[in-house]
Amino acid sequence: ANADIITTAGGAGTINAGLGADTVVINAGTGARTWTVDLGNDANADKIIFNNAAAGTGDNTVATVVNFNVAHDKVAVNLGADSLTVGGFQTIDQNPAGDTAIIAGTKVIELHHADFVNVDLGVDTNNGAMEIEIANAIGNIAAGTYTVIVYSGSGGAASAGIYTMSVGANSADLVAAQFTLEHFMTLSSVGFGNLTAANFAAAIDPVILDLEGDAEGLRIVAG
Repeated sequence: ANADIITTAGGAGTINAGLGADTVVINAGTGARTWTVDLGNDANADKIIFNNAAAGTGDNTVATVVNFNVAHDKVAVNLGADSLTVGGFQTIDQNPAGDTAIIAGTKVIELHHADFVNVDLGVDTNNGAMEIEIANAIGNIAAGTYTVIVYSGSGGAASAGIYTMSVGANSADLVAAQFTLEHFMTLSSVGFGNLTAANFAAAIDPVILDLEGDAEGLRIVAG
């Protein structure tokens, strides 16, 4: 199988990575663009890298990913020069009556409780239902930019919405007015609570050179 590196140059559309251990790089920019990415139904480890120039509810830069295998596929998110997927992974699994303090060093926050699911993953309006739901889950949090996971339901076929959350100042008990939210990715049918720290990574992996190989099967595709 081919190991493809597929890079978008700011356009939108459908990306079929096919079989093999593929890397899909989306350079989102700030315009309203949408992508459908099919990583291929295989046992190879794929990675999707989302490079976002800025975070804002009006950008509407969203990738819908199918055939994301939680056993080995990965997501990397960059906002400008900052990685939003390198750091701690924290799961919130208590109900809104007990807001959870976010541990220092956390970069990825997963909402994993039936009270926090939201069937409409694409709604990220200011002070809207999604922001209120996230605020209800989080108590103490430091200023900064985070990646947040919200599931569409509590079943095995639930999809996961992936968001960039920018918190303007330290908060003892987060409220919607204290942060902005951008929905930038949906991982289709990954199942409720099935994402883990292993699914979030840096954009660049360590380079391993096979000096005896001939690099057969490696293709770089730009678009």
